[in-house]
Formats: sequence, C-alpha cells, structure tokens
Amino acid sequence: MTRPLPVLLSRLYKTILRTFPAEFQADFGEEMVELFGERLAEAEKQGAWAVIRLCSQEVGHWPVALLRLHFYHWQKKRRHVARFLVYVSRKSFFGIPSQANDGRFSFHQLLLEIIPFLFTTLLICLLTYWPPAETYDLTDISLLWAGVGPLLGLLLGLAKSMPRWAYPYGGLLVGYTLWLAIDQRLVWLWVLLVLTAVSLIILAVVVHRQGQPLPKFFQRIGASAALDWTRLSFGLFGTAPLFILAAFDNAFLNQRTAYLALALLVMVVTAGVYGRCQRQDRQLAALLGGTTLLFIPALMDHVYWQSWGGSIVWLLALWAWMITLLLLPLLTVPTQLITLELLTGRRSKE
Repeated sequence: MTRPLPVLLSRLYKTILRTFPAEFQADFGEEMVELFGERLAEAEKQGAWAVIRLCSQEVGHWPVALLRLHFYHWQKKRRHVARFLVYVSRKSFFGIPSQANDGRFSFHQLLLEIIPFLFTTLLICLLTYWPPAETYDLTDISLLWAGVGPLLGLLLGLAKSMPRWAYPYGGLLVGYTLWLAIDQRLVWLWVLLVLTAVSLIILAVVVHRQGQPLPKFFQRIGASAALDWTRLSFGLFGTAPLFILAAFDNAFLNQRTAYLALALLVMVVTAGVYGRCQRQDRQLAALLGGTTLLFIPALMDHVYWQSWGGSIVWLLALWAWMITLLLLPLLTVPTQLITLELLTGRRSKE
C-alpha cells in the first residue's frame, strides 16, 4: 500500500476530531491522533480489508460519540451556569444578602402576596355589583381606599425592606395614580413624574457603584429587587385592575355581567400561581399566560353586548401594553449579570 493513503486518512481523522467540543480536543486530541496512527499502521500490515474495517468502525462510532460528547459538555456548562445563578441569587448587587422568604416556600407568605389582588377585587365588585347608588353609595369611600390601601401597603413593605408581597402594592398605586391622571387630564404630568423617579433610581445605582454607597435602608430595597428580577414584573402586574377596568369600559353603565368578576378571579389565580412557581421562567410564563387569559372574559363581554366596532383592536392594544410592562424588567437582567460577573472576577483575584 502506498504511503499517501495513510496520510490522507490521518488528515481526515483530524478533520473529524474538529467536530468535537473544543475542551475535548484540547485534552485528548493529540492522544487520539497518535492512537489512530498506531491502529492504522497495524491495519496496514494486515491488508486493505483491515484498513477498510478500521475506517468503517471510526465512521460508524463518530455520530454517537459526537452526540454524547456535546451533550456531556452541554450538561457541564449548564451546571456551571446553574452554580453561577445560585451565586447570583446569594450575592446581591448591593452587597447585602436579602431574605427570599416568599410564597414559594410558605403559604402564609403566599396569602400576603395575593391580598392586594383580593382587596382590589373586593372594591371593584362592590362598585360594580352592589345595589343602586340611591340605596347605598360606596363609590367615594371605595375610591378613597383604592388609593390609601396600596399606599399603606407599600409604606409597610418599604419598612420591611421590600419583601415580595409589597411589590403589587406599588403596581396598584401606579395604576391608581394613572387612572386619576387620565380622569383629570394630567397624563403628561404623571409621565414626567414617573420618568423623574426612574432617572433618580438609575442615578442612585450609578452613584452607589462608583464608590459612594447608599444608606443601608436603600441598599436593602435594592437587594430585594436584585434577588429576583421577576419581582419587578410581579409588581407591574399590580396594574392589572386598571387594564381590566379599561377593557370593561361599560362595567359601570349598568351593563353588569359575570365576565368582570371572572377576569378579576383570573387575576387573583395568576398571582397565586406566580407565588408558587419555583423558577423564574415559570414565574414569567405564569404572569404572561394569566395576563392573556384575563382579557378573554373582556372579549366575551363585548361579544355578549355586541359592542364590536374597535373593541378587538382596543383589547389587543391593552394586552400588548400590559405584556410590554411585564417584560420591561428583563432589561435589568444583562446589567445585573455583567455586574455580578465582574464581582466574581474581582473576588477570585482577591
């Protein structure tokens, strides 16, 4: 047998090895090339059929080995990412560990997390299904508590370093103030105040990372938000009552159906499902799925009253706005992961 054929087979074998993971090539590539060369030399002494048999074995084993090695290294990287995410959950962006005692581990905490939604459901049902106003008017006091209740809950949550049950109160307060701004035609002022508040928060975080730590009170609040970014989405889900009322634009016109109560029930159940989910992707899926489901009763209500026209477009617009709100906290994830990676590198150098 002429020498060019073994050289060609060796080069083809090296090409096959390049399809394996880079870590495997670095650790075992040269050793496997040498072993193949030895086996090829032995087969060459036995004749052409032995060489063909050797090549057939290598080609036959190659797909299975390729899948196994890539799967093994994928699992290895996944375990590394999992360890890093565990580190993320323990290492706060603000350097202060935050307690993760929430509805995932305690039904008592779960009840605290759905109380804001139960409270709002009670108020809306009183305003919608209670006897006529001339018999017993609860409108004024209900609207008062619709603003005072979330404010008290948010203040209590701030005093407790913002546990997860406090976030929906913030969303309820945002929705209530937006409703007042729309009613008083002061939406531009509301938007300006919200942008100012967000700018101040970003500025505070930048100053904190530049070596001028914030007071411990604010650091604990930041640590609570950095512990799990879906908490911000859960807080923004607190605006769901505003979107439900906007979807049922005829709810207070004596056109009362059970669909409004059904949408409110979906909202409460969604909050409960979110509270019991163990993983962030499932938590986000629960919020997005629940948001989609709570618009279905609104659509059924419009079908019942045959109030089509632009109803479908209006409901789709509300749904899109709410989904966008729930996804906004995703923008904080890359920044948090990059910061924590830098902290990890700095810690390893120390």
